[in-house]
Amino acid sequence: MKKIIRYTISKILDIAFLFIEKLPLKADSVQNAVKYLKDADYKFPPLWNNLPSLKFGSKVQLSLIIPVYNSEKYLRGCLMSILNQQTQYEYEVICINDGSKDNSLAILEDMKKKFPDRLLVYNQENRGISEARNRGIALAIGEYIGFIDNDDTVSPYYVEKIIDRAYETGADFIQTAYRNVTPQGGVLGEISHGDLVFDTSDVEVTLKEAQGYIWGGAIRRSIFEKLRFPVGFWYEDMINRLVVLRLVKRIATIGDPLYFYLVHDMNASKALWGSNGLKSMDHVWLARQLSEYSIHELKIPVDDILYTQLLLEYSLTLMFRMRKMDRQTRKAAFVIAADYIERLNYNYSGKDKYLRRSERALKCNNYCAWLLNVKAQFFRGK
Repeated sequence: MKKIIRYTISKILDIAFLFIEKLPLKADSVQNAVKYLKDADYKFPPLWNNLPSLKFGSKVQLSLIIPVYNSEKYLRGCLMSILNQQTQYEYEVICINDGSKDNSLAILEDMKKKFPDRLLVYNQENRGISEARNRGIALAIGEYIGFIDNDDTVSPYYVEKIIDRAYETGADFIQTAYRNVTPQGGVLGEISHGDLVFDTSDVEVTLKEAQGYIWGGAIRRSIFEKLRFPVGFWYEDMINRLVVLRLVKRIATIGDPLYFYLVHDMNASKALWGSNGLKSMDHVWLARQLSEYSIHELKIPVDDILYTQLLLEYSLTLMFRMRKMDRQTRKAAFVIAADYIERLNYNYSGKDKYLRRSERALKCNNYCAWLLNVKAQFFRGK
């Protein structure tokens, strides 16, 4: 019955969209939208201040970076899983304590005594997860870099299988399947794309099979030569979808779940999805900034991967990010997204009808049509 109700609602919204999109409705000018958000104290921040040079010339195959913040409850389990690897390869674990107020630093120092040759611990004032990851990147000496969240755990064969896969395929980016697990050890679900190898020149396969998360795998370190995590933003792992996937040439996946993502009440992602603050505007501005950086600084032309990912960010995902904002702020965010899609002067070549309709609504700056379309997409379960 629920499926029938959802389907009926989506069809009604589909019909309403087809009517509304024909009306000459424009949400507002981008100048007014920017002014409103600035008056509301949104800062429109830059991506970062500087990019330190990478270190080279090491025999370490993998550097694993773990930003640590107030994770005393789960940190020891995380570290034990990654420091007790069964592998022939050389790897290092770099933990950046980001001004934790609990017992996390003491746990790190204790673990450092037990694994002095494997674990590196650095302490800093609280600067956020991007600053912590960026410091780890600057310190890393591995051929590949991977990221682990401080409450997650990994398989005893995590390093071995990732580096094996990297060497046998020549991939720049290795992504492993993962399980969502509870603190009690229960399994909530598993995400796996099987054992695949594909070049990112195959846009359709890349968009379908590449995961958007930064954790659960490894990236060739040279990819970060002119790239870091955006500082001071929420949704910082957007760099994976908008930039990294276009810098790497080949991606290899591992079908076995080697990464265990812990789902609990303190997950940072839950706080982001539930926020009703102006800070959620980061979603729109960061996508635009990363796109511009990739085009003008990294000299990667606009392509189907970037444009499709932008449409995905500016469609159903954007509706959820903005859902607790007031209406005027939501419309201002939409106008800025619409302005950028129109400025890119590109056309969606995919088959998803909801993305095609989002594109039309964005290019026409028609907020009502866009909202009807993404709600129809939501009720259809796309």
